[in-house]
Amino acid sequence: MSYHASHEVTPVIVPTNRTTEIRIRPVYEHAAFPAAAQLRVRAIPDDGVHVDEKAVGWEYDSIPFKLTDGVLRIRYRFTGEQEYTFRVMRVASEGTPAETEIATFHIYALEPDLYALRPFKGDLHMHSNRSDGVEPPAYVAASSRLQGMDFMAVTDHGKYAPSLEAIAAMRKLDTDLRCYPGEEVHPPGCTVHIINFGGSTSVNECFASKEYKRAAARLAARRRQLPAAARGEAAAAEWSFKKIRASGGLAIYCHPFWKPADRYYINTEAHRAILRDRHFDAMEAVAYASRDTREWNALNAACYYEDRATRGPMPIVGVSDGHGCHRDRFGWYFTIVMAPSANFRDVAAGIRTAKAVAVEAIPNTFPRVVGSFRLTRFAYFLLREYFPWHDALCATEGDLMLKHLAGDKVAARHLADLKGSVAALQRRFWGGGRRKA
Repeated sequence: MSYHASHEVTPVIVPTNRTTEIRIRPVYEHAAFPAAAQLRVRAIPDDGVHVDEKAVGWEYDSIPFKLTDGVLRIRYRFTGEQEYTFRVMRVASEGTPAETEIATFHIYALEPDLYALRPFKGDLHMHSNRSDGVEPPAYVAASSRLQGMDFMAVTDHGKYAPSLEAIAAMRKLDTDLRCYPGEEVHPPGCTVHIINFGGSTSVNECFASKEYKRAAARLAARRRQLPAAARGEAAAAEWSFKKIRASGGLAIYCHPFWKPADRYYINTEAHRAILRDRHFDAMEAVAYASRDTREWNALNAACYYEDRATRGPMPIVGVSDGHGCHRDRFGWYFTIVMAPSANFRDVAAGIRTAKAVAVEAIPNTFPRVVGSFRLTRFAYFLLREYFPWHDALCATEGDLMLKHLAGDKVAARHLADLKGSVAALQRRFWGGGRRKA
């Protein structure tokens, strides 16, 4: 489905085990349906189980419909969480010996727990020119909206203040983009990189304190079973994760298989200890990797799936680790989280409870989604059917944000007119309905 589709479908996301009316309205004159007598609608559930719980063969049954004022209305009971394909056919007639397809539409049915939530796209790890990025924090925030982000944080190396700068700049605009505090945390003498996403205070500013030095020494002393080279790293990471969480933030373990100089930046024993202890809230399962070094992300994914198989769900995120808004990583790597809203508390809870997937979407390649099978299957549907619409709306807003930063005096007013457009899109896709989980 493209953003300029010929038909408007409402709703696109429906609850399972309930009869729902799907309305298909032609948007343009050339997309109008022929008379009802010339139509047939066929329903195809992905999993091959029809409304009467019979197995579906390759010859799909036609289903009832109505054509009222040019709008096609289909009442259908959606059984089971899966995608359903509806094919609208023109029946065979004299001179047309076989059915011909007029249009195809895709609907996804969700169980109540997911149906009550909405998808939000975000980047939890990126840099500005206040550390080693290219552009200032406000520009990074606006560019994030241009790339379709609903939430973001500037996470400069060792610096918390730039994220507050981005927040202050976006507060001057009436927009739905949610900017949160953040920083990339670098414990002294430790190679582990950690993201403080949404914490109320800086963790980097605590490392000069005696409290940190004493606590890190105690934690390292408890790890006699580890090789000496790993003790300090695991201890510093544990202290940092706990400090972030104590400040209300999301503690993220960064790119564990990053290989900047012919070796993994964190030694394997320290990585195993960090993974085993799980003092973090989420691990980066997808992070920036150049076209030639995507094996880093493949290893992140393999690590996630192996750990999940042995110890149960592990929360993950996808991030760009962007160092410039016009470089080839920005907007290609992100998180999709299922949550009631894009408010920090909801986003953080969604990630912590493993209701998020990590996405690598390099242009002109098939996107890689890392996460549970259930969420991955739904995420691919969203990437195909929902996010093209969503991202086009965000791109319009992001463009106006950048124009505002460039001095356009009317851009902010136009931006305010667009506020709520993504929420309106969600209401159309979900038919305005919410069900309690």
